[in-house]
Amino acid sequence: MSSNAPLPRDLLGEPTLTVSGVNALIGSAVRGAAGGMFWVEGEITDFTAHGSGHWYFSLKDENAEIRAVCWKSATHRIGLLPENGMAALCRCSLDFYERRGSVNLTVTAIEPRGAGAKALALRRLLEKLEKEGLFARERKRDIPFLCSRVGVAAAPEGAALADIIKVARSRFPNVSITVSPCLVQGPSAPDDIARALARFGSAEVDVVILARGGGSDEDLSAFNTEIVARAVAACPFPVISAVGHETDVTASDLASDRRAATPSEAAEIAVPVKGEIVRWLEELASRLGANLRSAVSFAGMETDNVSDALFRAAQNRLSEADYRLSAAALRLDGLSPLAILGRGYSVATKGGKPVTDSASLDAGDDIEIRFSKGAADAQVRRTR
Repeated sequence: MSSNAPLPRDLLGEPTLTVSGVNALIGSAVRGAAGGMFWVEGEITDFTAHGSGHWYFSLKDENAEIRAVCWKSATHRIGLLPENGMAALCRCSLDFYERRGSVNLTVTAIEPRGAGAKALALRRLLEKLEKEGLFARERKRDIPFLCSRVGVAAAPEGAALADIIKVARSRFPNVSITVSPCLVQGPSAPDDIARALARFGSAEVDVVILARGGGSDEDLSAFNTEIVARAVAACPFPVISAVGHETDVTASDLASDRRAATPSEAAEIAVPVKGEIVRWLEELASRLGANLRSAVSFAGMETDNVSDALFRAAQNRLSEADYRLSAAALRLDGLSPLAILGRGYSVATKGGKPVTDSASLDAGDDIEIRFSKGAADAQVRRTR
């Protein structure tokens, strides 16, 4: 109902309105009350991201609360997903939902305030670095099996460094520890941490521990900066991040090759127990010795088996050769002239040459007749 239209009146001259009419009047007054767009600061509560794409929530301060809606057409332009408890500054207009008779804010922009702004900035930084692949699993380097040289970037007088040295030396007394001192808190800390990590580029270490002994979110803010995350990723040696804050994961944790809950745990990851290494080597030597003896014994058995096989093969070959030689001798003996003579035949020669044709003889020729045993001289009387 238009606010300028005359209202129907009853017999007493008082206006008569429907519920819809009343709400239309209220809505008209509400929409014009603020004179257009304005900003409202408050804490976001009861946030719901509807499946339709719209956002429904409330804004409250210490004294009051009001419902708000952010339509789908505006949510994609805001660039963040609101969270309960976030302090925010919302650009909005005043609206009235006539069907239910409720006043609400129509929000078109949200800017986080205070801790909310820092949380948003950190989230955007982490998203940026993740897209670049800085946190990718593929680029994580393995911590060496036996680190005899450990680098530590930490506050020189802090408990974190003392814990690392104590734990590392108790596990491996002759481990080498190189300290690159740095601030771990305050406005200058990010640049100082980055310089401390960069100094390891010319050091001889196997692994680097970046350490701080815990603290509040504000205390750990240096480890949630882009410069520190990039310095961790750029370190030429594997980095263990040991900020000491078990519940929250920092940018340095994500960029590192391994995260430790505490500095002491970082030392345990980097440095093995010397006694365990010695026992492992002794057991390995024992197993290798046993395996070697077994292999030699097996090789001896195999050699004996091979020798026996070779001897049997040689005997078989000799027996076969002897058989073949005997057979050949028999065949040769059967072809020998002596064997023929032994069967009653004789051989006549003239001038040392065998006589194979009687036409080669004349009456009176001297010939020699050879028998199986002995020979005789003869003279040809006639030929036929």
